[in-house]
Amino acid sequence: QIAWGQVALHVSVSDLFEEALDPNDPTRDERAGRWQSARVESQRIAVRGRAPEPISIVVTEHGPLLRSVFPDEPRANSLALRWTGQAERSGVEALYRLQRCGDWSCFRAALREVRAPAATFLYSDATGATGTQVAGDLPLRAIETGLLPLAGASRYYDWRGTADFDSLPSSYGAN
Repeated sequence: QIAWGQVALHVSVSDLFEEALDPNDPTRDERAGRWQSARVESQRIAVRGRAPEPISIVVTEHGPLLRSVFPDEPRANSLALRWTGQAERSGVEALYRLQRCGDWSCFRAALREVRAPAATFLYSDATGATGTQVAGDLPLRAIETGLLPLAGASRYYDWRGTADFDSLPSSYGAN
């Protein structure tokens, strides 16, 4: 009954935070004047022709420190990546529901549950109606800083949540 597609939406869905790390314990970072412990995750990375290599990833409130990816880059020791694609919840089920939709109402209801970096979804149905809907997580910030690393110790730059689905751009036209 319907055809749909997804295209990239050129919006910022990630930020780099420069964390203030405890010089005596690099698994602790400063937040609003207090030290807090980061989470340490152990993972094994498969390497073709060799035994898997273990790595430790330090994860702050803002996300993983990039030192596990760039071990020879000194600044990477304190940079954490916050990205909407790191959310624990998944939007895969919503995309499966799109496969069973037969109208615009069902299409939008399924997209309401998408939990992934924001994208634009295109819609067309057998009657000739067309539509677009932006869906997914779009961070709300106090200030847009572009590509500059943000001060992780300050709560000023923390995300204030994500944009409400009903505030995201949408258009629909029936023939």
